[in-house]
Amino acid sequence: TGSLSISAARCDLQPQRERVYLVWHKHSDLRVHDHEPLSLAHLARPRLPVLHIHVLDSFWFGRTRIGGFPKTGPPRAAFWIDCVADLRSSLRAR
Repeated sequence: TGSLSISAARCDLQPQRERVYLVWHKHSDLRVHDHEPLSLAHLARPRLPVLHIHVLDSFWFGRTRIGGFPKTGPPRAAFWIDCVADLRSSLRAR
């Protein structure tokens, strides 16, 4: 019984974790106006904070196996960064 009371005490000491909704913005889907998971997260009940995530994956900035060509050139990278900046400002305006 001693180990049971120790386990119970440890559980009581652990902090409560905040629940959030997570919206993942893939590299090919940085829109806000018709993004269904985004809309669902912001309208869902219970109301919880919404965490938006976009990952700039190094995979897209590497080179191809055959020929060693860049997977993402400078114009595309600049466009991608502009899209992420636009996404950020759109989300802040909500």
